[in-house]
Amino acid sequence: MRFLRTGWSRHGAATGPMAEAIENSTSHMTDADLNAIAVYLKEQAAPPEPAAGSALAQNDPRMMAGKATYQAVCVGCHGWDGAGQGLVFPPLARVSVVQQGSAESLVRVVLAGARAAQTKDAPTASAMPSFAWRLDDRQVADVLTYIRNSWGNPAAPVTPETVGAIRGRLRSGS
Repeated sequence: MRFLRTGWSRHGAATGPMAEAIENSTSHMTDADLNAIAVYLKEQAAPPEPAAGSALAQNDPRMMAGKATYQAVCVGCHGWDGAGQGLVFPPLARVSVVQQGSAESLVRVVLAGARAAQTKDAPTASAMPSFAWRLDDRQVADVLTYIRNSWGNPAAPVTPETVGAIRGRLRSGS
């Protein structure tokens, strides 16, 4: 219910079209309506995708390169432990969007940036800037591979080819 009212949960923040839905709709609903929606959505939810197995070793070259980029670009907001900062910067440790099979959502956030919902109960709409100008496809792949395999996250590595394809779709508006 809190997520539908504020756009925030212990798993992170609503961004994109979901942030718009919360700002313009669900944040204005009664608790009874929000509870009914939450119950319905939980009944419809598919089970989470299983984790990809064990995390990559910390001495893997992709992990080492990704850690360096994380320390240079990400640690100030998301912290050394990936825990984020309350209702300001979402966590990266042990959250489903980081661990899911496809890294597309994460790549899009790194390349295009994101803004959280702004509501009466969560008035500060935190934002992450685009890093498309600063990070090349290899750096984005490595930092996301590091994030997807640190702090208890076990997920498949991200390839520069995947990042390049998503970067191309973003440039073309799709």
